[in-house]
Amino acid sequence: MPAERQWRLSIERKIYFLDFAVFCKEGDLAIETDGYTTHYDSIRKIDEDTWRQNEIINDRWHLLRYTTNQVKENPAAYMAQIQTKVRQLGGIKSAEEATGRKIGEQLSEYQADEDEYFNDLD
Repeated sequence: MPAERQWRLSIERKIYFLDFAVFCKEGDLAIETDGYTTHYDSIRKIDEDTWRQNEIINDRWHLLRYTTNQVKENPAAYMAQIQTKVRQLGGIKSAEEATGRKIGEQLSEYQADEDEYFNDLD
């Protein structure tokens, strides 16, 4: 599944980097993967993450959020849920249809640890 890694997003004079951005025909999808130590080690970080998530959604992005454990423990369900959302959003836009893409750069492949498994899902 083609995705942009560390997609730069500017909202209300703030800059955010999405873990993955998937550009779909009927709306764009942000996918966030959070490690426990980095993202859940303080109340302040939880407050920042929930505020950030709300701003992304208010900017008309659809958002799916996962923990590292969810990705590693059940990759099939994780990818199936993403694919369901992409289908709900009308499928992937072509490179020509997606505005703001990094011109001339190769698209990232949205994969977790087991590359061979995820290649079979496309």
